[in-house]
Amino acid sequence: SLLAIGSLFTMEHRVKACGELLKSCEFRPSNYQDNCTRPYKHYPAEEVDHIIDLNSVSICFSETFLDCTLRDCLEVMCFLNYILNGEDNLCKISKTMNHNKRKSAPPIEVKNYMKDQEVPMQRVIDAIRAIPDKLKKHKRKVNFFADLLVKDFNAKYKLALH
Repeated sequence: SLLAIGSLFTMEHRVKACGELLKSCEFRPSNYQDNCTRPYKHYPAEEVDHIIDLNSVSICFSETFLDCTLRDCLEVMCFLNYILNGEDNLCKISKTMNHNKRKSAPPIEVKNYMKDQEVPMQRVIDAIRAIPDKLKKHKRKVNFFADLLVKDFNAKYKLALH
């Protein structure tokens, strides 16, 4: 699946490969859920939710790094991994809310969850933009990737991220 990020494959293949990579044990440690301590309000804390979900990340990442080498893609993904599986991007929510969040037209409770100031969406975006010096050569692309994520989430949840 790693090779599918290369330009010989369709966008669909690239997105799928990217998603598989983000969910692999190399990128997502098996204990990442144990590091999540934040429950959401009065809702049952049944499942760990990636606030910026990995499917959106896969699509935006694939569009951004379309013309990059596999080495460059992996280098940036290693940096993003700490943010995407870090506690700012994880929250314990109910199974129903987690399921509904994955639908294309989420109900109002999910929109309220995504808009809630306690859900640190902007902090995650800011962390993505704060790319370390050793990856400065990818700064423009990482900012473009963050812009795509922001656009996607603003449209989906009527947010005002920047």
